[in-house]
Amino acid sequence: MRTVLVTGASKGIGRAIAIRLAQDGFSIVIHYLTDLPGANATLAQIKKWVVKHDLSISM
Repeated sequence: MRTVLVTGASKGIGRAIAIRLAQDGFSIVIHYLTDLPGANATLAQIKKWVVKHDLSISM
């Protein structure tokens, strides 16, 4: 899995980037400086896109 650090992910453009990258399958590291509630809100949005599923094919 690819991982990306999104700086300023607690609001605005950073949040939008984090959400989009999560939709595209990246594992996200959310960075914030002072807005922990905002970072947690971003996390809550990203969790909507977390899916656990075994995609392996048995032969």
